[in-house]
Amino acid sequence: MLEKQDPVICIFDNIFLLNEDRQLKIKFNPQVNNYSHVVS
Repeated sequence: MLEKQDPVICIFDNIFLLNEDRQLKIKFNPQVNNYSHVVS
């Protein structure tokens, strides 16, 4: 088993929601209840 000594930090900028004919790109904002989305 591998053990990691240093912490790993992940930073996410976007979320993608997909269905059969549409893709939504949601830009992440760390403020609660504040987001914007882009429909492609």
